[in-house]
Amino acid sequence: MRPAYLLQFSPIADCLLRIFPPECIYQNVSYPDPDQGNGATAEIDTIIFWKPFIILIEAKAKQFRLESQLGDIGRLITDVTLCANISETPTP
Repeated sequence: MRPAYLLQFSPIADCLLRIFPPECIYQNVSYPDPDQGNGATAEIDTIIFWKPFIILIEAKAKQFRLESQLGDIGRLITDVTLCANISETPTP
């Protein structure tokens, strides 16, 4: 892991720097993926290690359909659910 102040900051990281010291912010952190095994890694966008707290940030982006933007609540719920990869039924 490299401290974020060694990397180019994203707009989100710029906002986080107003709250947290730069040495607490890490971006694009790779870690062993326990689900894949075989030395596979996964990546998280941002980790803030501000003792005694660890804040994990993973951002995803997807454009909402025009109908959602114009107020179609049903489609907005579908777009948000698909974008965030959320399920209405909890998985065990």
